[in-house]
Amino acid sequence: MLEETLLLIRNLGCYDDNKETIVALGCLPRVYECMKRHPNDATTQIKCTYLMDTLGRRKENKVVICDGALDLTLAAMENHPKHKDVIPKSLGMIIVVSRAAENKKMIATKAIRPLMKVMTDNITDARIQEQAFDLLKILANDDECETIVGKQFLDFSIMINSLETHPNDEDLFDMGIQAVYCFVFDADNKARMQAQRERIIPLLDNALSNMSHKEGISKWAPKLREALNAKSAVPTDSADCFTGLPKALNMEDNDTGPS
Repeated sequence: MLEETLLLIRNLGCYDDNKETIVALGCLPRVYECMKRHPNDATTQIKCTYLMDTLGRRKENKVVICDGALDLTLAAMENHPKHKDVIPKSLGMIIVVSRAAENKKMIATKAIRPLMKVMTDNITDARIQEQAFDLLKILANDDECETIVGKQFLDFSIMINSLETHPNDEDLFDMGIQAVYCFVFDADNKARMQAQRERIIPLLDNALSNMSHKEGISKWAPKLREALNAKSAVPTDSADCFTGLPKALNMEDNDTGPS
């Protein structure tokens, strides 16, 4: 069933930017059914999430796909918690559809607790950690989602574990520091971060000493350090917290295919 569906979609031209995807989207219920029937088949889950990732790169498809696929994708992550391909492909699909504003609240409500588990289960996989930080950054760019994520599900110790496990990974640190900084403007979040201050400050100092050529690190690590040292509940530059970030997070052209 899956191979027939994928062949049909391929023949309909859903991978061709010059053709409409409406018929291909009509095949998605069959794809969802395949995911439901074969939850333990990693190959099926990879092919399905990759297909949805591909279709989701068209702006008009993001909401349709998220509505039908998010729970199935989270189930795939739960059933294959350490699979080196299922997890990245699943996260890739969620990241793609999270760039639609209509999807962010649903993803913030449903995906963050599983995301924290994925980060813990795959702590040594830098690619997965970077994807997780990317998703957190995207959600933090929405005030309502930031509140949902920060107050209900976010575990800063897991985020710090990730940075401690990959102390020399410049790309991961670049993404990770920005993600952590995005949540520092809520007083409760800041208090929770300050409880981890003795772990965070050495990481920031190391990043500034050895990775300052990375724009995200040079700009946001000093601000995060200042925020953690400040006595006030909210950093004085809170209005500037997303200056330069949303443009990078919301541009459709920044989507790249899963590796």
